[in-house]
Amino acid sequence: MSHVSHLECSVCGRRHEAGRVQTLCECGGPLLVRYDLEKAKATWSRDSLAKAPPNMWRYAPLLPVKDSKHIVSLGEGLTPIMKTDRLAAHLGVSQLWVKDEGANPTGSFKDRGMSCALSMCLELGLSKIAVASAGNAGSSLAAYAAASGQADLVKNLIAHKAEVNAVDKSGVRNGPTAPFCIGRHFPGSARKDGRLP
Repeated sequence: MSHVSHLECSVCGRRHEAGRVQTLCECGGPLLVRYDLEKAKATWSRDSLAKAPPNMWRYAPLLPVKDSKHIVSLGEGLTPIMKTDRLAAHLGVSQLWVKDEGANPTGSFKDRGMSCALSMCLELGLSKIAVASAGNAGSSLAAYAAASGQADLVKNLIAHKAEVNAVDKSGVRNGPTAPFCIGRHFPGSARKDGRLP
């Protein structure tokens, strides 16, 4: 399904193997997913989008998950784009369009990344998943973990009470992904407390 060729360090350019658990490059740089675009072009057509699911996974050939049985989706993506004439006029531009990411399942753009991240965690067989969140990543992870049936693998590290309230709204607050609030800056504090590696 996916046309991933390898991972590449965004700092030093070193090539890393895809399809296995990786964190950072030895130089400390984040790893980027690289695709065989020629292969994708040869095997994936625009017409296939007509039969594709109405979410971000319609672009699966250019996402890293290889086996569709690992995909965890709540319908994220394909959010509306709205024309904003008054704001465009105020800014002095002829047209301005805004993407409404609030239409995602937990009301956040984080849902796209969390769907892909949790799907990859399942594909790679990870037994524990953690996220440090001061925004809405925690509620997004909680929702996707619950949808995956792997909620017991997740620990949400949340720094602010506002985030706990967001998890309440996602409907998974009292389940196995219920967050705990560390109440101070992280990720340093989470590492110090032994909650993150």
